[in-house]
Amino acid sequence: MEQSPLLHKLSEFGAITVIRGDVRDPDTISRLLDDAETVLHGAGVVGTDNRREKLMWEVNAYATEAVLRQAHQRGLDPIVSINSYSALFPPPGPVIGPDTPTSAGRSAYAKTKGYADRVARRLQDEGAPIVLTYPSSVVGPAYMTNPGITEQGWATIVRTGVAPRLRNAGMMMVDVRDIADVHVASMSPGRGPKRYLCGGVMLSFDEMINALEAGCGRHIKRIPVSSSIFRAIGKMADVTGAVLPLGAGFSFEAAQLLTSATPPTTRAPWPSSG
Repeated sequence: MEQSPLLHKLSEFGAITVIRGDVRDPDTISRLLDDAETVLHGAGVVGTDNRREKLMWEVNAYATEAVLRQAHQRGLDPIVSINSYSALFPPPGPVIGPDTPTSAGRSAYAKTKGYADRVARRLQDEGAPIVLTYPSSVVGPAYMTNPGITEQGWATIVRTGVAPRLRNAGMMMVDVRDIADVHVASMSPGRGPKRYLCGGVMLSFDEMINALEAGCGRHIKRIPVSSSIFRAIGKMADVTGAVLPLGAGFSFEAAQLLTSATPPTTRAPWPSSG
């Protein structure tokens, strides 16, 4: 089978052994972990709508559980598993941190990532050297890969040149290169169970639109929308997205996350292109 551009590029840095299979298959997991000393588990189905709920449970929840349990049984160290900020949202208090309890979740994605998080934490309590990371919205240059879900979310705004103007709204954004550095640093054995929140920088919604303007080099018209109306639009997107391919970038959960975040007031704002 023809090698993907990503694997071809990575092979420049050293030999790569490819094992083809389905992460939902225990035999595939077993073959992947044979002779391994450590594992970095990043397989997942990302989405803010529920159209792929069954697949999310199979991959995000149950396959992750199988990987973590098999890796622990084999004595691998460390066992690094990429979870999500969504597993901790909404938090019981005003701040999200590595010790924030797992959330019940609202979307299928958040529920499945929450399931995996609870499994991992129970194994951590048993002493398993599992390292959990919780990236927020990951942005940055692509590396032989398709656009991420955050980029998909902004695609409509860039395409139409129109965006809502939201007050007291924001979002955590983290550079994909910083995420890579975190996981490289997490691959050392002997440190025991760890949890790391990869939050990045909180940007207000207006600052995010400023960044889009700077990136695409043109003005984006902003239409004032209240937080309640924005969340209502998110609910409508959930309903219509169940039957229409609207894309995975917007939902009630995404709207709630944006309007629930509290941007800081002690940081210089992102420069506007205007």
